[in-house]
Amino acid sequence: MKFRAFILTILFLKCSLLQADELKIYVIKPRIKINWSSPATLGITSALNSLRKDYAPIGHFAVELNCSQTLSNGVSKVLTGMERVSKKESKRITLKEKLGLGSLFYPFRGALTTAKLSKWEIEKATKQKRLRTIIIPVSKVDCHRGLLFVEKWIQHGSYNIYGGGRDSLRGEGGGCAHFMSSIFKVVTGKLPPKEWSVHLNVPKDLIGDGDKVRVPFTRILTRFRWVKKGVETVPYEIADTNTVHKWLKKRVKKEKVYYYTDHLPNFDRENSTIESIKEAAEVSELSKPLEPFLFQQETSPEIEAAVWESIILK
Repeated sequence: MKFRAFILTILFLKCSLLQADELKIYVIKPRIKINWSSPATLGITSALNSLRKDYAPIGHFAVELNCSQTLSNGVSKVLTGMERVSKKESKRITLKEKLGLGSLFYPFRGALTTAKLSKWEIEKATKQKRLRTIIIPVSKVDCHRGLLFVEKWIQHGSYNIYGGGRDSLRGEGGGCAHFMSSIFKVVTGKLPPKEWSVHLNVPKDLIGDGDKVRVPFTRILTRFRWVKKGVETVPYEIADTNTVHKWLKKRVKKEKVYYYTDHLPNFDRENSTIESIKEAAEVSELSKPLEPFLFQQETSPEIEAAVWESIILK
């Protein structure tokens, strides 16, 4: 009887761990490190990565929510990320319209990556040693609010806009880094660590708008500093996959999975176990009610249903 009770306890613990509420962030770095030190180095390294038909030419963030509480539509687990509908079309627009560094802000056509494609990209990146995974245990309430954010993102058609410099938390759209950062903020109540991001002042004379202002790529290649006397700038911030990989290497040497605890108040990581991290997260409600979405893109119940079906983690 004691042995049977022991086995049942082990099974119960395993089930509890499987049902733990968590946000997973998959960090896929590009083949060639993006160099943000100047407009020229950014342009060169981005171009070199784009020459090959790679699935993540500038890196990619995918997010996975595993929640014990379901939405009204029955969904409790999703795997997705923001992507451009066509990388080839985006490249054509950037060059033809002479966007210059306006490509950092341009509203390309976006979509939510399907769970099937996300799984393929994660497996591919694992084989190529380009993947690191961050697991963030959260409470049932916090995880559910993450799902509610995804629900709003779909209801408002926010995924239709892929680009930077947008109010992603209020549904204006965004790239994979902005989408990831928004969900991180929703479930933890905090922004991702500053060390994950690059912070730039982009010169206005290098920002094309695809209409009246055109900036040839050659002008980018001749600018070796961000700040130029007499030129106004626009602040720009984005989480960078190489930067996150570097941040992770300082914390774990060989491990490819990192359990994040910085969101947990007064938590002693030095004397922790995975189980204690999850237990601390379960009793820590860190999120706040979602901010209202201020933007609405064209959508329909049929489109929304199709998007949900594509990102559900089965």
